[in-house]
Amino acid sequence: MAMYTWNNSKKLCGLQIMDTHVRMIELIEEGKQLQAGRRYTMELPPCSVINGIIKEEAAVVSCIETMVKTLEMQAAQVHLIIPTSHRITRKSIPIALETREFKQLMEKDSLNVNYNPQVKHAIHNYVRLGSPLQLSQQEDVLTIATSAETIQGYLEVVKKAGLELLTIEPTLFSLYRAIFRNWQDSNKGMSQRFVLVQSDLGFSEISVFDRGVPVFTFVINGADYASIKAYTYDLQMEFKRILSYFRQAVFSDPKDLRDLYLVGEMDWLKKLLQPVSMMFEGNMTLLSLVDLMNTCEMVSDPYAAELGLTERGA
Repeated sequence: MAMYTWNNSKKLCGLQIMDTHVRMIELIEEGKQLQAGRRYTMELPPCSVINGIIKEEAAVVSCIETMVKTLEMQAAQVHLIIPTSHRITRKSIPIALETREFKQLMEKDSLNVNYNPQVKHAIHNYVRLGSPLQLSQQEDVLTIATSAETIQGYLEVVKKAGLELLTIEPTLFSLYRAIFRNWQDSNKGMSQRFVLVQSDLGFSEISVFDRGVPVFTFVINGADYASIKAYTYDLQMEFKRILSYFRQAVFSDPKDLRDLYLVGEMDWLKKLLQPVSMMFEGNMTLLSLVDLMNTCEMVSDPYAAELGLTERGA
């Protein structure tokens, strides 16, 4: 995964705003690589963010300001990650083009989804998945549409907290982009169908991907539980229910869903490994969120549209 930056003299951080909490991570440039530095997580007051929409702007700004002060990130440039909600995903297969021509094509193509009232005046982003076949003149593309009103709410809180926004992206696609880049660098084949679980003490998101498209997402709020044991147990049961549904009712062959990727802090993932492995028969991969972050490069990336282009519909 790559991120954009234009003023290397400024401080740089990653900011994730979820329904229940806000997380900030210091990003340190080492040559052309990014390294994860100090981290801070704060729980949001109830109902500050509901289903990905900011309802209490002042509460969110206050949390961000506290983290900025603690980590000394005043006036820092920010890569923002927002909840995976209020979006439409679809898969198109345009003719493979150079990056500039491709962006122009996607800008025109994105207009085709604007008839939907849920994404009126939508802001678009995309992930280029590459060619499905060797020597093919086509490539697979995952497109993302988020309402401009929703995005504007996040732009405002970042601005009022005194930060400079560089990029903005839904959580699920940010992870997918990083994992996809990791697959490319390791020369490993990419699974057609897999389960992606991002989890920490306060939040877990279970997603099922089919041919590069997230077809199902389920969120569990850890703050709703009185103990870690109860939270882990419920996560285990929900995971079992989701697996059973897809293996029995959706996919014709249970073996179609045999790859699982657990993403988060490694200490927490190790605690989940045993209960989750009891529910899942297949290949399990633990991916450290910090390690994924450390693969970021400070270069222009054709797999992401920077904020300016995104606002125009690229």
